[in-house]
Amino acid sequence: MKLSSESLLSPPTNEGMTCPPPKVERDPGPPVEIAQGFLKTILRVRMSKAEKDKQDSTGRNMFSKQYASTYDNRLFMTRLILEEKVKEEWQQGDNPPPFQKISDLCTATTGARNVADISGHLPKQGKGGKKLTEADREQHLHIDEDLVVVIVGTIFKIQPEKPSILNELAEDHAMVPIKEKKKYISKKDYLILEDESTRVFLTPLENSGLRIDSVVNGVVCAVKGRPTLQGRFNVEDVMWATPKPAIWPIVRKLDVEMIFVSGLLLCDQHDSMSHIDLFFDYLQGLCGSPDELETRCKSKTRLFIVGDTFGRLRKEISAEKQTKATFTTVDPESVLRIEIAKKLDVILDQLAQTMEVYILPGELDPAEPMFPQAPFHRCILPLASRRTMFHSLCNPTRIDVTVSSASKKSPTSKLDIILSGGQNVINAKKNTATRNSIDTAEDILKWGHLCPTAPDTLALHPDSDEEALVLTSLPNFFIVGGQKRFKIREWKGTFIVTLPKFSDTGIAVILDKTMNFVPLNIKLAK
Repeated sequence: MKLSSESLLSPPTNEGMTCPPPKVERDPGPPVEIAQGFLKTILRVRMSKAEKDKQDSTGRNMFSKQYASTYDNRLFMTRLILEEKVKEEWQQGDNPPPFQKISDLCTATTGARNVADISGHLPKQGKGGKKLTEADREQHLHIDEDLVVVIVGTIFKIQPEKPSILNELAEDHAMVPIKEKKKYISKKDYLILEDESTRVFLTPLENSGLRIDSVVNGVVCAVKGRPTLQGRFNVEDVMWATPKPAIWPIVRKLDVEMIFVSGLLLCDQHDSMSHIDLFFDYLQGLCGSPDELETRCKSKTRLFIVGDTFGRLRKEISAEKQTKATFTTVDPESVLRIEIAKKLDVILDQLAQTMEVYILPGELDPAEPMFPQAPFHRCILPLASRRTMFHSLCNPTRIDVTVSSASKKSPTSKLDIILSGGQNVINAKKNTATRNSIDTAEDILKWGHLCPTAPDTLALHPDSDEEALVLTSLPNFFIVGGQKRFKIREWKGTFIVTLPKFSDTGIAVILDKTMNFVPLNIKLAK
């Protein structure tokens, strides 16, 4: 097996490009349709430059909106899903629990008008200024504690350990070193349910299905239970906005194979790039046996790079690069990033001549950090961006892959795949007691929202489209990048796949023609 003679950090030629490798004759395969959060387009349809610029800039620089409308839209869209589910499961038979707004849980003839008024704010005086006794005050409240009702709202989780800018400023002023917390949960956490009218404290009962340490802030749900005079709501059961199961094609067979890789972290690996060079050589057909190149490489016509391609610098930069940075008045990290971007652009340009290449930004990439992330700008990868088979996608994004060319006319002949760079899963895991990323990914699908913790603990663009993040149907595959281990789980007909960081494990994942996920290990013999 032969390694490439050139690393990603080797100096480019005078023309800015290396000698192109021999092209691998690959099967083109059926087209892939993309439905992104902000940009909606069907690939293989070339748009003019003006149309592309218009789409790239639509809604990306509007920061006048506040996040209150985000939660309002999330509640409005998710409530429609929950009301249908409640009617099917909870409101069948005799005496079905009615829907109520939180403000209608209790009323009073004088003073108190909602649950928030009951908790420590009961009226002290009646008509004519007469002082009320405790018995009189209780008579003014009309709460039927035996009546079971259903309320729908957004969960607000009070977390003292959650990052706060005021606490960080106080700690910084006191010169106390701030350590990044692995978990934002504690025993002091409690839950509040809020709708457009008011809010109420939740008290999860045993076997209610609602646990404080297993839910995150921003999730919309329906709870069934009874209000109390203490201004709380005893939760007997909970219902999530779980989308409908995915529809699978009749013929479960792909015409081509797809490769998924995440966490290349080229800047972190700038002094040891052998395994990354070997991976790209394998994709270009420069290594491997002739039989493998003939039987395997020709069918690999889809490459998905799912987040964290660049990464951050973790090691010292050579004195030569520091001198170069001083001369050009650019810091060494920027110089290294530019060099890596140029070489990556050349490699992706070569790959895009023989296979479809899709790339998503991640947390450590030169892209907009707010979620959902916009695609890489064309100036970062100018050579590859000219190719019709190169596609820069949003994070997260949703794609439809045609299963087989023989079943194009069938309405169920496409695979629905959601790709995520992994920030939503990692951030949600910090807000729960869950330790496995695949469990958190399952919870995200169960809650029916791709990023429930935004904008609370994850930066969210103020003009983001909530309709793109609320799930109305489960995908066939949910691919999550930037995780520690490669795992697969089937849940309600959806296959959840966590991609490990390639820089740490050397593992990419192949979806073969029989729709099985197979790990591809790229390792060098010591």
